[in-house]
Amino acid sequence: MSGKFSPFIATLTVLFAASILLFSGCSKDGEDDGAMKDGSSWGLVNTYSMQIPGAVWPISSGVVVVGANNEHVYRSTNAGRSWSTIVLDESTGRKALDMFATPSRLIMVGERGMIYTSTDDGVTWVDASVPSVVDEDKDLVKIVYPGTGEFNPLFIVGYKGALLKSTNEGASWTEVDLGIVDAESTMIIDDDDTTWDHTPVYVNQDIINFTTGYAPNPSWIYAVGDTLVIDSELYFYYSKNGGVDWDILTIPRSGAYHACYFSDDTTGLLFGPDGAVWKVWTTDDAVRMSSAAILGSGRHFQEIKFVTPDLGWAVGAGGTVAKTVNAGNNWSLINVDVTGTIYDISWLNANEGWIVGDDMSRGTAAIKHTTDGGENWFFRSYGLGLSLSAVHFISSSEGWIAGSGGRIAKTEDGGRVWIHQDSYTERTIQDIFFLDENRGWAVGFSTNQLLDTLMTILYTIDGGGEWASLEGLSGQRLNRVKFADANNGWTVGNGGLILHSDDGGQTWAEQNSGTLAELFDIDVLSAQTAFAVGQYGTILKTTDGGGNWTELSSGTEQGLTGIDMVNSSTGYVCGSLGTILKTTNGGNSWEKLELPPYSGTVLKSIAFVNSEVGWAVGKFGYILHTVDGGETWYRQQAGFTEAALNDIFILNANRAWIVGDASILLELHP
Repeated sequence: MSGKFSPFIATLTVLFAASILLFSGCSKDGEDDGAMKDGSSWGLVNTYSMQIPGAVWPISSGVVVVGANNEHVYRSTNAGRSWSTIVLDESTGRKALDMFATPSRLIMVGERGMIYTSTDDGVTWVDASVPSVVDEDKDLVKIVYPGTGEFNPLFIVGYKGALLKSTNEGASWTEVDLGIVDAESTMIIDDDDTTWDHTPVYVNQDIINFTTGYAPNPSWIYAVGDTLVIDSELYFYYSKNGGVDWDILTIPRSGAYHACYFSDDTTGLLFGPDGAVWKVWTTDDAVRMSSAAILGSGRHFQEIKFVTPDLGWAVGAGGTVAKTVNAGNNWSLINVDVTGTIYDISWLNANEGWIVGDDMSRGTAAIKHTTDGGENWFFRSYGLGLSLSAVHFISSSEGWIAGSGGRIAKTEDGGRVWIHQDSYTERTIQDIFFLDENRGWAVGFSTNQLLDTLMTILYTIDGGGEWASLEGLSGQRLNRVKFADANNGWTVGNGGLILHSDDGGQTWAEQNSGTLAELFDIDVLSAQTAFAVGQYGTILKTTDGGGNWTELSSGTEQGLTGIDMVNSSTGYVCGSLGTILKTTNGGNSWEKLELPPYSGTVLKSIAFVNSEVGWAVGKFGYILHTVDGGETWYRQQAGFTEAALNDIFILNANRAWIVGDASILLELHP
């Protein structure tokens, strides 16, 4: 079966099933009687999200191919800055698990007998699977190739005893029958030089799950696995003559060992659960094992690649990337800002490499690229993520979103494709603000510690290509950030915290707010004038750059969560229990506006096009709209979602966006 190649926009996986779902400005009976309306509505943005990848192979410095869930293949010719999508057979639901390239073809293997080959660097694909392997649903997990650079013979190992061999660079494959291999006693030599004989329980080939393998040269082949029946045995099948004859060694070890590497015929490394790295020496009847490293609970290894005899990389669960520069004697962990499992790593050379996996806490795929030997890793994947806290656009095409798990992503096409950016934090990003296409700031917090919500301030000078964090910040939660110009900005948080910067966010100084109420939002009119709102009906104003903050009388005790000052006189505030306030005299007095019945939810964000037309959004999918300066309001999109809508951003009368929980991104249809 040949895979069909199609252009990027036409074939990316659609996050939402419909092309664009439009929801009219409907409301429940009685909610908006007499309200003045316009013809505006909101639609779910037809965003694209990558399937979770399981394998990667770089063809050249620009060309890279990624295999993913549901038989999706992603191919880039510009080092991951954009991707084409090839869908092979989505109906099978199979995931790619490994890749390897010979001079004549690229090979991809995966779940339930998947084998595809490509002779044009991943543009088109041919099904090369073995029918009997497919029929028996055998997952194929690893392509085993000579470590000395030859391309024959090749092997594939997998579950239910799957062992395949190719002698024509992967063009075709035959099953290897291990036959009856004598399960003789194996001498085990432990770390402390304790020597003892281990007598294995003999098992048939078809109940062994081969989880990894390695070929130090074309003659020596290792296939390593365990069984579901006997979970305390690790089986080392090995061949000294290119897979013609096989012998077996057994080791009393439990847990999944998904990666191994041999520097010569009998000396290797074995990578197991909880970050365990073992040195292994084998003979015909003995195995010596010595612990090389324990890198931490939960760091279950998935893959190992050596770039040189000394330089190696291992990846696995918990965002694990480990590096050795002395042939595996010592390992160091590298932070790559991925929170889920990294399934594969592949190197074009010592400088340029790729990792792929599941960015679990952000709810998206993860593809990252390095060109400096792993010193820095940059996202090349795309997708929205889970809970979205903030949205900001500087034009109809260019914008950013932020949210849980440190998610920051950028779009350059109005919100269809969101390219991940590296925040290097797992903390929630509550707000993001850009002054222009280069200068931006993001703030947030972490609740990993019971009593300390660690605050975060990030800034960028290149549109988010690189985000830097300010050091030494702790003890406060930051909710919103705004800048008046390139130098002057504020951020607000809990305990009445107001921080001010006069150097573009490089340094911040605390200002006396005169309150202990948590401040949820700030709006900035100039370097001198700003407003902040928060708990207990708190509204603050400064007219001298924050030297003095004056508390204004709001007339309410409700928590106030959002503010938008349309100009120096007119502004709106929203909050809990359906509270919306309006001022027409610069905040000296505030009027509580009447809302439709059943609108008593927490409204979290408010924004206006001008003094007459605006929206407020909040929990349970509430979108309230006015076109007459708040005299009347009506609900839009009633009932389409129960998810919280957390932020609204208005660029102009025709372009606006709303973000919320459950990956919701809405755009205005005027």
